[in-house]
Parts: sequence; structure tokens; C-alpha cells
Amino acid sequence: MQQAEIIINEKKVSYWQGGVGAPLLLIHGGIGNAELHWKHVNQLADRYTVIAPNLPSFGGTSPLERAGFAQIADWVAQLMDALSIESANVLGNSFGGGVSRLMASRHERRVKRLILVNGGAIPNIPPFVGRMMQSSIFNGMFNMIRKQTFSFKGLAPMFADRSFLTNEFITQAEADSLGFVTLMRQSASEGVGTEVVPQVPTLVLWGEDDKFTKVSMGKNLAKMIPNAEFKLFMGAGHMPQIEKPDEFVKKVVEFFG
Repeated sequence: MQQAEIIINEKKVSYWQGGVGAPLLLIHGGIGNAELHWKHVNQLADRYTVIAPNLPSFGGTSPLERAGFAQIADWVAQLMDALSIESANVLGNSFGGGVSRLMASRHERRVKRLILVNGGAIPNIPPFVGRMMQSSIFNGMFNMIRKQTFSFKGLAPMFADRSFLTNEFITQAEADSLGFVTLMRQSASEGVGTEVVPQVPTLVLWGEDDKFTKVSMGKNLAKMIPNAEFKLFMGAGHMPQIEKPDEFVKKVVEFFG
């Protein structure tokens, strides 16, 4: 896949695109950017036209003034408009699962089928707490949490095979961690509205060895979505596309066709 840039509402968007076939949107999570999430599954481009954007504040994409789950979902729809994509299959991992879920519920006609990978739950944070999290008073606390999380010790619970936690991986994840903390704090202060239940065919795919977002969360998520299918991904953690790329691609193709 090739990296490209586009301007939307006077803000730069960096994204990866390649392949032929039906459009497939890949929405990354908070542990690194789009390249870190999806470079192991480039073979998806043999079957689909893959678009993998760097979310706002990641990988050269400009930040948004408001960046809750709903705003980022609308931003993805704007990217589709800019790239002349009427509808697509959508896959989101971790934080990107929440974005993808809102994308499918707010812009149902744009999403054919949906896969949520170890993500998709949307926290119900009281508005006053969300506003407090934006205060500069908490900058030091969030910086401490960021440093602890984006370390070998902090990331280890997310992987079944910790050999994938190379120095290169941790360095890249840490480089994008400021963007992730920015998005998390912004999303906490923004409401998501009432459109949170996708009606499109949905697969909830969960790495069984993820100690960060446990299997019970995935099962509960699947119960909240009408007719959603839940599948356990054996031998993988929070990012199965990295630990088991061939099996991951197989499962994606089986569901999306």
C-alpha cells in the first residue's frame, strides 16, 4: 500500500491506500498509527481496495477541535466522500472499534458489514467528569499514565506472544501516544448521542489472551448489537492482526466475502 495525503476542511489527512476490489476501511486503535496496526496484513489489498487512515493527531493527520467518537466517525464519512467511496466494509481495532461502531450506527448506508476487533465499547462518562479531564490540572497525571502504558510492562498484557513487543514497536507506539491521550481526553468530554447500535451485519472478533480488554467485554458487546456474531481468536491478544496475520486475514475474508 502507498501513503497519501488529502485536505479535508482545511486539515491534512494522512492515509494508506492500495489494492483492488470492494472498499475496505481499516480504523486503527491507540497503540500506534495505521502503519503499525496494519502493515502485517497487506495481503488484504489482494482482495479489497484498502483505505487505512491515520486518525486525527496520529501519523501526520491534523488534530480536530472536537474529537469524540461521534466526531471522528463523521470525519471518516467525510474522508469517504473526499475519496468518492459510497460504501465500504469497515474494520476497527481497539479505540478504532468504538469509532467504527459509531460510523456504522450514524452512517448506516455507508457501512456494508462491520468487524470490531478487541474494541467497540464506548465508555459512559458523566459530562462533568469529561470536562474535568480537559483541565490542565490533570496534564501531569495523564503524562504519567501515558509513560506507564506505553512501555514493555504496560503493553505486555495485550499480547499472547511478547516477542512482538520489540524496541521498534514500543518506540513507534510511544511516539504516537501523545495523540492517543489527546483523543481519549477529548472523547471523554464529548457525548456520543443516541445512535450507538449498529444495525448492519457485525462480527465481534476477540483475542482470547488480551488481558487489557477481557473476553467478557467482547461477549457483552456482541449482546448489545442485534444479530452480532462473536468469535474468539485463539492464541492472540489485543492486536491479533499483528500476532496471527494469516489467520486474521482468513477470518476477515470469510466475513466480508
